[in-house]
Amino acid sequence: MLKLLCLIPLFSLAVESQEITNFRLISPIYKTRVDVAWDAYPNATSYIISGITVPKSTYQHYSSNNKTTLSLSPEVSYGLICMVYQFNNINATVTVKTNKLLNVKANSNSFPDVTNLTSLPTSTSLRISWDAFSNATLYTVVYTAGNMFDETTLQTNQNFANIVGLKSMTSYSVMVLVSSINNTQPNYAAQSSWYIFNTTSESNSNQTSKATRLARTNIGGLIIFIFTLYFYVNKIC
Repeated sequence: MLKLLCLIPLFSLAVESQEITNFRLISPIYKTRVDVAWDAYPNATSYIISGITVPKSTYQHYSSNNKTTLSLSPEVSYGLICMVYQFNNINATVTVKTNKLLNVKANSNSFPDVTNLTSLPTSTSLRISWDAFSNATLYTVVYTAGNMFDETTLQTNQNFANIVGLKSMTSYSVMVLVSSINNTQPNYAAQSSWYIFNTTSESNSNQTSKATRLARTNIGGLIIFIFTLYFYVNKIC
């Protein structure tokens, strides 16, 4: 009997711990996306974020990590929960979820965009620039090669960024997000549309490099010629 009484508190504790905690926003809310995170649950290998929207619809998003980017529709409101979908890659047979809704309303279409993205490409890099956004002190550049689920990000406090380590002759989708205004993360922020830029072929990059070296060589030779001519004329005079 004493052993049974001792087990009751332990059983209650185990039941109470079957909850995902700290489900939260970790980025501003944009017109078409937002980043969310939560405390990782032991042995969970897959999660599902689900809920309802206003206008009325259902929403589902799967993630293998405890941090992910949700796709949003402008001006739509979302009531979301996070659940464990798989433990050790096997579908969950118990319900482990958040006990509170995370409410998100996507940014309005009337919010100004980040505009005029341009690119200076090489075979392995893209130098992206855009119109500076008023009072922005940090930008996040998002890029992906075809697979929109495999995004890479980098941050900059300038209105340009160098994306390096790319494949030649490949199309990349690029988006710019405002991450900070006056050094503070806002509740809502601007984004750009997706822009598509192409890296060049390796031969084009080599030709550009050779042309640059040739130009420098020609300029150096011209300078030597001018100095030689100058001293020759002075000697005659």
